[in-house]
Amino acid sequence: MPASRANRHAKTVSPKRIRKSVSVASVFKPRPRGAAKATPALKAIVTDAPVPAEKINRVKGSRKEDTSWSSSPVKREGHRALAKIEDVHPLDLAFKETTTNYRTTLLKNATADITATYGTLLSKLYESAQTDTEQSEPNGSPQPLSLSAKLQQSIAPLTYPIHNIKFRIRDDVYSFEDKMADFKIHITEHHAVLDALQTEWERTVGEIWKLGVQVLGESTMSSMFIPQPSPPRDGSSQEEGLFVPEDGDKGTTRVKAKKKVSFKEPLPSFLTMPSRYKRLAALPEIPKQEAKELEGTIENLGTTQMEELKRLEKGQQAFWKRKQQQIKLALQQE
Repeated sequence: MPASRANRHAKTVSPKRIRKSVSVASVFKPRPRGAAKATPALKAIVTDAPVPAEKINRVKGSRKEDTSWSSSPVKREGHRALAKIEDVHPLDLAFKETTTNYRTTLLKNATADITATYGTLLSKLYESAQTDTEQSEPNGSPQPLSLSAKLQQSIAPLTYPIHNIKFRIRDDVYSFEDKMADFKIHITEHHAVLDALQTEWERTVGEIWKLGVQVLGESTMSSMFIPQPSPPRDGSSQEEGLFVPEDGDKGTTRVKAKKKVSFKEPLPSFLTMPSRYKRLAALPEIPKQEAKELEGTIENLGTTQMEELKRLEKGQQAFWKRKQQQIKLALQQE
């Protein structure tokens, strides 16, 4: 009784669950020759596979070409080959063809790139190591450059005729020779204008010089037109120019001042040419004694008038004070 009760109350051990698995061996297993219909799994794979229809039809059509059976060895071997083709899966066929296309494309592109790179490097090598002597072997290595060949190679770009150079300006193409000819014509025209302006400038400066000599004297005009520059501080010789600053040296830092015309001695010839204008009349001499008396009169001219103005101002102030006192008294009485 205790044993049976123990057995009754003992836990029952359930069997271990076995996971269900689906084998795909039947999918990739070669089909039997006499199979009339494919398995459902194979149909699904063939339907979902991205295989062109013409490849599948080509495999199926090869099976329909020979329906008769012959006992001859040749036909038997052909039938075996046909059966072998039938056993190839469409995915396997597509994978092999795609791999072949990839391999062919990569090989073609790599060959083209390597050939182009090799040609470019070879041309650069021959350009950098040219020689003045002909090669005995066309495919041989280039000979080292001689000194004269290196010199010729260096000066070749400098000796290129520049009149053959062409460049584009907007929509037109010009040669360097044509543009230089146009530039020469342009320079000639402007030289004529500059010559005329220089002649007019010389005449104007000459008239200024003659009038200044007549009014101020030649010594004053010489000091203005021909200043004596101070020697440079560093002791080096300094060449004078046509335009000399009014004061100071070139090296000193100062506010930029106006420049005036100055000349080196001897004076230019256009300063001594005859004037185009009528000569001014000579100024009369002023007596020095009369000039001093006139200056004294001018200095004492406003003294009396200023004293009178001060006296009037004091009287006016006294008058206003009296008026203010009267107004104050009137306001207090009210």
